[in-house]
Amino acid sequence: MEQYNESIHLDKHIYAQDVRGSIARNSKPLKRDLREVETEWAEGSSFVIKSGDEDIHTANKRRLGEIMGKNIAGKLHTGGSRNDQVATGMGLRYY
Repeated sequence: MEQYNESIHLDKHIYAQDVRGSIARNSKPLKRDLREVETEWAEGSSFVIKSGDEDIHTANKRRLGEIMGKNIAGKLHTGGSRNDQVATGMGLRYY
């Protein structure tokens, strides 16, 4: 089932848009650490996609949790839907 839902290989190209959408919706401490995640992606060497990262959103959230703690990172998209994340990322990428 996990492989069926996995789309990281398709949507990893919208990493920057996903991070920027998260930055726009969150507070200063989260923004600082989200910028670190974005920098790791941009450098291409320090961000590692791990098994269990089914899509770009879970990969970014997992890495944010490694940086600032899972409890805080778990609140990243409180009150927002995955559809909103996808629409924001795709909209920023293609429009």
